Amino acid sequence: MNTSIYFVVLCLLALWIQLPSVYMYQCYSNPPAVETQSLLDLYYATDGPHWLHPWPIPSNTSANVTSIPCESWDGLLIYLYVENNFLEGSIASTVGSMAATLELTGTFPEALLNISSIQLFDISHNHFHGTVPAAIGRWLGLVTFYVQNNGFTGSIPASLPPLPQLELFIWGSNAITGTLPASIGTFTALEYLDVSFNRLTGSLPPSLGNCTRLVSLELEDNALTGPIPASFGQWSQLQYLVLQINQLTGSLPPSLGGLRSLVELYLYDNALTGPWPASFGNLSQLTFIYASSNRLSGSLPASIGNLTALGSLALRDNQLTGRLPETLVQLPQLNSLALGVNLFTGPLTTTVWSPALQYLDLSACSFTGAVPLALLQLPLQYLDLSQNALSGSRRSSNGVRSSRSGDVERGTKDDDEDNADGGDVAAVAMEMTQNPLRASTATNSAVADG
Repeated sequence: MNTSIYFVVLCLLALWIQLPSVYMYQCYSNPPAVETQSLLDLYYATDGPHWLHPWPIPSNTSANVTSIPCESWDGLLIYLYVENNFLEGSIASTVGSMAATLELTGTFPEALLNISSIQLFDISHNHFHGTVPAAIGRWLGLVTFYVQNNGFTGSIPASLPPLPQLELFIWGSNAITGTLPASIGTFTALEYLDVSFNRLTGSLPPSLGNCTRLVSLELEDNALTGPIPASFGQWSQLQYLVLQINQLTGSLPPSLGGLRSLVELYLYDNALTGPWPASFGNLSQLTFIYASSNRLSGSLPASIGNLTALGSLALRDNQLTGRLPETLVQLPQLNSLALGVNLFTGPLTTTVWSPALQYLDLSACSFTGAVPLALLQLPLQYLDLSQNALSGSRRSSNGVRSSRSGDVERGTKDDDEDNADGGDVAAVAMEMTQNPLRASTATNSAVADG
């Protein structure tokens, strides 16, 4: 299901609505007259005949109520699509009257809570405010719940019953407070959980591990604390784990090495400690790892070289130690490697580097020895080796120079006396200051050590 499409359940339920198209769905059987009237009220209250895609309502509506774009099951309204019409105007108070008279004030439409047939509820990207009531638990057939990008406050109801068909539970970009309820772990069909960009506090409930069909978990930009539960390693179908910009602590559980479908991992800007688990070498589908700005320590395990699909690795600003694994820098898809501001030591002895590498940051570590010629011959767009103890040349074989002040200079073909083949080589941004590199005071030109 395309999460960028905006659905509206039963009615738009908004004051001054501007949504983008209308999809027409016929009723399988005639809905109750009160529901039909509510839909007509919605249609005419928003100048329906002038929508981009007006409904084909005949002059004698009562003769053919199935022309109204709803879908019903045994006469019960389930959902209504009214997208892409740039609707304006207030919604008539009779909309929602199939349950009770509704006075729309911009808060959650509680008159709908008695309609147990709702399967899809989407009022995202509007200006609703107030709290979301616990009575949404009455919608036992709920499959999709979208309230993202509104102004909702309060907490996610902790007393929600098991919702066995719920697949999408999307709360992102509101002002939700409180903790993530443990009861979400009873939603065994859940595939997408997004409570990002809110104000959640407290720890991650281990019960979430029971949601074994989860494909995406997005909790970034909250104030969550505590460790990542080991139970999260049970998500064999998980592709996206997004936990950055929180206050998570503790070590990375080795059980996360069981996330065999994981594609992207975002952990940056937390307070995670301990080593990088060797079990993460099992994540053969992983393409992006962003875990900078934590307190990770220890050396990187050799198993990190098993991540053959990895395109970008960012572990900058941690406390990692030891040598740089040769198996890491040789990964065939590796495009970006950011390991600066760590405690790595030893020489850069690798003679073979990933040919895909374009961005390399090894700054502010404790690397020693010569700058490898093989590294400087790569088609890099950015290279930062500053604040190490490297020796050798301040000039690469592709003509890129670094000034003593730290300002980046771009070399040109005319400057490239030392380029081995004499051909055109793209200049890169290079920073190699604060290393004991040999250089001519006039031109900073010398050949890099091999």
